[in-house]
Amino acid sequence: MTEAEDKALRLQAALDGTNEIGLAVLATTLSIVAVFLPVGLMGGIPGQFFRQFAVTISAAADEESMNHRPGPLGASALSILWA
Repeated sequence: MTEAEDKALRLQAALDGTNEIGLAVLATTLSIVAVFLPVGLMGGIPGQFFRQFAVTISAAADEESMNHRPGPLGASALSILWA
């Protein structure tokens, strides 16, 4: 097996794995954002306390979900090529 074939097999395995867990990652991300984003939009003193935390958690969850998308939007497929 050549190095190019080995990379192609690893890339295909990464894409297959990403496709299998993609829906679970999306559901988890949407759940986290659905919980924490309204907390960040609360008014009054509690809203001031929780706003930065809620926005940070929501943004981090969204960014993390980008890493599970194959292709130019995510790191999963590209990291296999550099391994």
